[in-house]
Formats: sequence, C-alpha cells, structure tokens
Amino acid sequence: MIACYAIRSSHAFIYLRGEVVPVLRRLHSAVAEAYAAGFLGENILGSGLDLDVTVHAGAGAYICGEETALLDSLEGRRGQPRLRPPSLRWQASTPARLW
Repeated sequence: MIACYAIRSSHAFIYLRGEVVPVLRRLHSAVAEAYAAGFLGENILGSGLDLDVTVHAGAGAYICGEETALLDSLEGRRGQPRLRPPSLRWQASTPARLW
C-alpha cells in the first residue's frame, strides 16, 4: 500500500507461486479483511485514495521472477523471458568515449 501511494498507483498485483495453497488462502483472506476494514478499495479511510489489489497464483515457475516472464504469466500466457531492446536510459547514462 505504501509503495502504491508513493508511485500514485491505484492497482497492485501480488504474484504468488501456485503450489503454496495454504499461503494463497491466507493471502486471499487478508486482502478480503483489508477491503472490509476500508484499507483497500475506493476512498481509503476517507482519504480520496483508491487502491485495488489483485492476488494472482502463478504456475510456480522460478523463471517468473524475471519481469517479462512475470508479465506473460499475469496475462495468462506461459512465463517465458523475452529479449528486450537496449534501454535508452542506459545509453544516456554511459559516459562518451573520447578515443
């Protein structure tokens, strides 16, 4: 919740490996309790802030820790890492060579 407030996000995803069923059940219960207490949802505690939390159970693959694989898994596809083009931020921060 604090991270979402800091980046002004109104939706958070909690990704959990699917084989840890007892933890998944408890997490769903905790999120439901937070909604019931007014800590999640619309106009949290009268602050005007909104935050919805989605708990997603993945296929349990270790590779889903990589960001592109995680996004694929959240979208319902098999979690596979993808090649990405080089970041322009990296190129801008690299000092120019003088030779």
